[in-house]
Amino acid sequence: MSTRRSDRQWEIERAMRAHPAGNALSRSGAGPRDPAASPERVPVRLTARGRRLVAVLGLAVGVGAAALAGASFGGGPGDGLHLAGQSSVVVRSGDTLWSIASSIAAGQDVRTVVDRIQELNGLRGSDLAPGQVLRLP
Repeated sequence: MSTRRSDRQWEIERAMRAHPAGNALSRSGAGPRDPAASPERVPVRLTARGRRLVAVLGLAVGVGAAALAGASFGGGPGDGLHLAGQSSVVVRSGDTLWSIASSIAAGQDVRTVVDRIQELNGLRGSDLAPGQVLRLP
């Protein structure tokens, strides 16, 4: 009979552990429970909405960190996006074809760069007007 009683007791304990209020049910015979005596740890369970919120917040933090890192490690304000082969410059007062060509020559002969700028922009001479936009090679 004791074996049967222990099997039954085991089934009851298993059912109580599976029940959401299993811990409270197991103490029901022990009288009222003092909540300050033994605090129970309840695992945090997120709903689908909570998981999405955590994912979106994590993504926002990642994007913010990437933006800060890009601003910190990036170049100066003049390093914008440019199409390959399609750069240009706005002529300022005092600029000459030679000064513009020498700033972009990068080891090339400046005279060749001046000729290429004149060809690209259809210039006959070396006269430039402030505000004029020149395409660069």
